[in-house]
Amino acid sequence: MGHHAIVRSATKMGYTHYYYISSEFDAKAFAKVAADFKKMITPLKHLGVILADGAGENYPTISPTEIRFNGLEKCGHEERDLGITWPSKSASGISKNGTDTILAEITNFKWFAGAELETRVCGGDCSHETFSLEQKLSDIPEWKQDDAKAGKLIFECTKTAYKPYDLAVTVCLVIAKYHLGEDITVQSDGTMENWHEAMILCHHFLGYGKGFSLDDDESVPLDVSDSTAMVTQYRKNKQEIASIKESQEKLDEEQKEKISQINQRYQDTIRELEKQQHKETKKLDELINAAKEKTNNTIEQLSSPMEQTNRVMYYLRRAGKTLDIRYIDSV
Repeated sequence: MGHHAIVRSATKMGYTHYYYISSEFDAKAFAKVAADFKKMITPLKHLGVILADGAGENYPTISPTEIRFNGLEKCGHEERDLGITWPSKSASGISKNGTDTILAEITNFKWFAGAELETRVCGGDCSHETFSLEQKLSDIPEWKQDDAKAGKLIFECTKTAYKPYDLAVTVCLVIAKYHLGEDITVQSDGTMENWHEAMILCHHFLGYGKGFSLDDDESVPLDVSDSTAMVTQYRKNKQEIASIKESQEKLDEEQKEKISQINQRYQDTIRELEKQQHKETKKLDELINAAKEKTNNTIEQLSSPMEQTNRVMYYLRRAGKTLDIRYIDSV
């Protein structure tokens, strides 16, 4: 990778594509990669992607033995601090000059380190980290040599920060995967939606690319029209889901009926209990009222002679006579 981009991005995290490669590719297959990528330079330029060498200057290297490029450092775009940028899951397109957007607009949303983008854009410098792919690795770092000796694929990556040249990187990797097969695996911080443009461009200009998929457990080709197995599985799952929903609806109806029966049974019981409660309460009220009436009658009978005595005492007092109090107290 070019010294220029590595120095600028080595200490920062950012949106990155990862690829594991053979230390030496088949020469004819690699030559096809270079030839097809060269065909894409003009379409990419029309979309606003200007490529330069690894240092972000001059011209890219595209030969049967090496592909090396970066974005253009002095691109003339508006200078601004976007922080550490990251694309949204559905981001696409290229912003030519901050306002003239081909397919999308820059979002105002911010993730914790910088701007979350809806389109590829730079902050006044379209270069970032150099993309490099060689037919035969000429300079293998010491920490990668054990993998190379063991015949394992060697780790490489390019941090693009979702600048315009990111589209060229994804196009090149789609092409490489098509021609180099199992000698390269491709992974990414992005989603398949973020790669869709590269796939469509390759399909339109080269006749392949729509079946590309990232080499991870979650990604699948966006174009699966020729995948009979996936369509069959889709239909099978759809039928199974319908069957499960039907069974669930039937179970729900049965449960509702049972609940209704339980409610009705308890309502009948409650009504019978209320009737019994009313009957027993009425009976008790009648007993209490009868006892009160008897008590009142007794009190009335006892009070009658006392009222007669009070009247006698009243008339005696008016006549100046009194009854023997001791007699009254002893009564």
